[in-house]
Amino acid sequence: MSDEGAPVPKVPSSDPSMDAIATAFMLRELVVEQMISDSGFTPTELETLTSRMQREREGVAERLDQAAAQAIAGLDILMETGPENVAAVARQCRDTLADPETHLAQAISDQAGADAIIAALPAVVDACRDLLTDGDFERAKTAACALCILYPEAPHPYVLSGTALWQTDGLAAALQHYEAVLAVIEHPMINFFAADVFLESGDRARCIAVLKSGLALAEEDDGDSAEFKPQLEEFLAELEG
Repeated sequence: MSDEGAPVPKVPSSDPSMDAIATAFMLRELVVEQMISDSGFTPTELETLTSRMQREREGVAERLDQAAAQAIAGLDILMETGPENVAAVARQCRDTLADPETHLAQAISDQAGADAIIAALPAVVDACRDLLTDGDFERAKTAACALCILYPEAPHPYVLSGTALWQTDGLAAALQHYEAVLAVIEHPMINFFAADVFLESGDRARCIAVLKSGLALAEEDDGDSAEFKPQLEEFLAELEG
């Protein structure tokens, strides 16, 4: 089974794909204010609210720079390995993000919302999946990070990233990845593949809980999420039967 939104994660993650999620949703001043509120910050003579907000803004800007660099590295791989339609989209995004005059936050937001990029999702996902199939896990992980930035609300990039992480960094890294993703993205596909990781780790109860929550999501949606209902039901039946 291991092949194959939302608010901001409250705690930054070392998982590069979760940095991508944070990047996608940490573009508004409201987020900085929420981060400060969640931390329970109390102004003092040493640090005022204004200085704290500036520090948080600088942290967000640094993460944007890092995410853009990750995206560029992943786009380079897709340009090299993907078919022409994927390479063309990757080239367009890369040129925008690599432009020194580009405002990175706006560029990432614009790229993620561009019609041509949205339309290319199936082909881009296939190109990244081909890297996994070929056993090129490190490059698949890097490419998946770019997908997480360009398609922050689609489930596929996070599943691809989780699969690659499992291969390159081990089961513990895949567990951390899915725990973080489940906290911010609601889609039965993610629950289905996350459950496999939890089961492999020996956490049967968590696996069943994730499957049940994924099944509830599938039952609420008549769209593409519903197609995972039979798979979730079958997986759950195997565990409870």
